Amino acid sequence: RDAFYKTLSSTGSPGASGDDCVLVAYDALLGAGSDWAELLRRAALHGGDNNATGCVAGAWFGALYGFHGVPVGHYTNLELRDRLEQAGRRLHAQRGSAISLPLSTIPGETTSGGGSL
Repeated sequence: RDAFYKTLSSTGSPGASGDDCVLVAYDALLGAGSDWAELLRRAALHGGDNNATGCVAGAWFGALYGFHGVPVGHYTNLELRDRLEQAGRRLHAQRGSAISLPLSTIPGETTSGGGSL
């Protein structure tokens, strides 16, 4: 994967610039599907700017799957967790009609939009 990721990079360090960071994160998300451990292997364990690509891929994973498949220890003692969850709830409540995601795919969500993030 490192060799492929280098072909995406304009700097020689995959993920170091905005355009290739997104490409590496997207490739990792596509390859991992709903497997959190595989996402980490692909997005955060490579020879480039892996903290940036891991962060972007992790955010997209969370938007798609919530905490499903993420070990509890990865978020239980997260700094500012309460504030982050509140922000997530506010964003979820403000989602527009232009975005229509089936909430049944988000663990803990109901089709009425209730539940936990």
